[in-house]
Amino acid sequence: MLFSCSPATPQVRRAAIDLRAWDFPKLGPVKLDGEWRFWWHQDVRSQTPLPAPEGRWAAVPGYWNAYDGSPFAPEGTATYHLHLSLPPTGGPWSLSLPEVAAAWTLTANGEVIGTCGTASSSPSEYWAHVQSRVVSLPAGQPEVELFLYIANFSDRAGGFRESILVGPSAVLERGRQIAEFTSSVFVGGLFIMAMFNLLIFFLQKQQTSNLWLALFTLCVAARTLFTGTRACADLWPTLSFETTAQVAYLCIFGAITTFIFYIKSLFPDWWNSRVFVSFLLYTALFATLLFFLPVKIFTLAVSSFYYLPLVFVILVLLGVSWWATHKKHEDGPAIFYGMMFLVAGAFNDILYQFVSLPQGYVLDQFLFIFLLFNSFLLARQLSRDFDVSQRQTGELRQLDKMKDEFLARVTHELRTPLHGMAGILDAFRMGDFGALTGRQSYHLGLIESSSKRLLNMVSNILDFSHLKKHQLVTDTMPVHLHQTVDFLLPAYFPLLKPGVALVNRIDEQCPAVLGDEMKLEQMISHLVQNAVQHTHRGTITLESEVKDQQVVITIRDTGVGISQEKMDRLFTPFHQLSEVDTRETGGLGLGLAISRQLAQLMGGRLELESKEGFGTAAILWLPLCPPAKLQYFQAKRLDRTNQVKSAHPEEALPKHLERSSEANAVVMIVDDEPVNLLVLRTFLTRIGYKLVEATNGPEALQLLSEHVIDLVILDIMMPGMSGYEVCVKMRERFSAARLPVLLLTAKNQVEDLLQGYECGASDFLTKPFQRQELQARMELHLRVSKAARSGLVVANKE
Repeated sequence: MLFSCSPATPQVRRAAIDLRAWDFPKLGPVKLDGEWRFWWHQDVRSQTPLPAPEGRWAAVPGYWNAYDGSPFAPEGTATYHLHLSLPPTGGPWSLSLPEVAAAWTLTANGEVIGTCGTASSSPSEYWAHVQSRVVSLPAGQPEVELFLYIANFSDRAGGFRESILVGPSAVLERGRQIAEFTSSVFVGGLFIMAMFNLLIFFLQKQQTSNLWLALFTLCVAARTLFTGTRACADLWPTLSFETTAQVAYLCIFGAITTFIFYIKSLFPDWWNSRVFVSFLLYTALFATLLFFLPVKIFTLAVSSFYYLPLVFVILVLLGVSWWATHKKHEDGPAIFYGMMFLVAGAFNDILYQFVSLPQGYVLDQFLFIFLLFNSFLLARQLSRDFDVSQRQTGELRQLDKMKDEFLARVTHELRTPLHGMAGILDAFRMGDFGALTGRQSYHLGLIESSSKRLLNMVSNILDFSHLKKHQLVTDTMPVHLHQTVDFLLPAYFPLLKPGVALVNRIDEQCPAVLGDEMKLEQMISHLVQNAVQHTHRGTITLESEVKDQQVVITIRDTGVGISQEKMDRLFTPFHQLSEVDTRETGGLGLGLAISRQLAQLMGGRLELESKEGFGTAAILWLPLCPPAKLQYFQAKRLDRTNQVKSAHPEEALPKHLERSSEANAVVMIVDDEPVNLLVLRTFLTRIGYKLVEATNGPEALQLLSEHVIDLVILDIMMPGMSGYEVCVKMRERFSAARLPVLLLTAKNQVEDLLQGYECGASDFLTKPFQRQELQARMELHLRVSKAARSGLVVANKE
């Protein structure tokens, strides 16, 4: 509040003060400090003439029982009197009365101008309501006789702790509003700091220092609401002094407890359990007594038995922060000097309860500065931890990158010896090094199977590494599911357990999906392999349906199933369904992780549904190829065909024999891709072969019936009828010696090679191929075929 600091400020002398010459607009309100008339246990407001006052003149501010030799008890009633002379002009005038832990009634010239609580000499009728007030003096009366009647049965001290002010009503009212605004800002700032620290704690549970500082701040804010300008008194007019004091004490005990834990969280290495735990139990005892003892007795007990241990604990806390500073703790100096600042404010307020000090209570202001400083300190710690976390994250990313590069390098290096091992094993199995016994063949088969598994793991690691680096690029095009699945399933028939059936129930008329054909095959292979490994009886079926512009492929098995608690971790890379030491199946646990990422890469998703003991369903959602896109791809293929024919009119051969004077061999090339036909046609005609072209399986079989063909170059992936199926049909009519068939495709897995040879293929060449290699293989097979037909080569029947 505003008041004058001028040394010429008038003082109350012998219950009178003359302010007629005081320049209120310039110098501000005046404190009515000095000697007031005092009557003990008397209400003299209506007595004329006034009786002689008992004892000494009472000092305001001050306590009637505080000075040496005072005969007055703290409990009782008393009347204060002051004659006030005001300027005849410049009003209206008001008084600003501080909060008093008692009840009072104020009269001016015989008129009651303000009350607080119920001031009664009977304790049963007495009710204290602690709140500061601004009351107006009678208008137009420059000479004022003030009588302040006070009743105290609540506090251990009777009287005023702070000064009474007199001044213009507008100035005092503005001062009261400023005080309330300042208190609101203070409380609001405390709540913001508390919420800030709570938010940090909830984001980082390990930062317990933020939690304790937040709770400490909330305790200080709650105490402020019930003291100071006592905002709660405005919201709760019936709030008694007893309730206010109880809440304030609870807030103090809570603040002390949370502050101790705050220091413990900052300096756990120097936590003295014996001292602090004992004091916290002692504090809990006092908090319990608060609900059973009257406030005036409890206040006496606190001042007599609690303050001294509190001072000792504060000194220990100071010692802890000093020792942390001595041990070069980075936050030690800041906490130590902040606590020194806070302790100074606490001692001031404790002393103010016994001695009237000019600065009044300062702990709230000191607390606000201390809390603000500590919030910034913890924010700095958070920033520092964040920097460390960022640096460590960068290091971990670098290590993760190095790990991925290491895995990629190692897997690349592993593939070479693995292919070598597979080649040697195949040579042994084929008898290149002599005949093998049945036992040897069995064990070589085991070694070959293990090498294939290892090669598959190496390939999965490479795929996973590429997916993590986002280096896997998809080549989206329409993919026909029934045909794709038909290519894949035969490789898994030998792996099925006795009594298990693997069935393709995908409708042949199922609409095409939009995706990468090779990656789609990889996904389905992973899912089918999982189903085969975990199904011991029943069936494994592949089904499809169209939902919401997507094709849903369901791979459903009747296997062991998966418990719900394990389902959530199945898509985690390198996670296995069973423990490493007890699992029944091998692998690295990358199949599902890779499949899910590939599905997402193609705009779909992969889900699992399972119940332990009742099987599992892997559900793969893939985007349906829109009719417009399907027409676009078909038109694009037709455009490429037309462009090829228009660009090379002399090479656009009809689908019948093309005569050539340089060679007699007739070669049929079968491929649904016009560009591939162009490449083969250009090369083969240049070296003198006669060509027959077909763009699909049925057409190739028809042309085979119409013409004499010496060799067939056959693509595997074709719509309608695959190259495998075409090769089987050809072998029904022609032997390998009569009609060599070279399979030409981008599929280069060992399983693809085996399936091709099982279908009767003579050789297997992967795209992109070397022309010299293609020519050499063709010439070899043509010579062998010619020799066989002429009788120079006779099969060994023995």
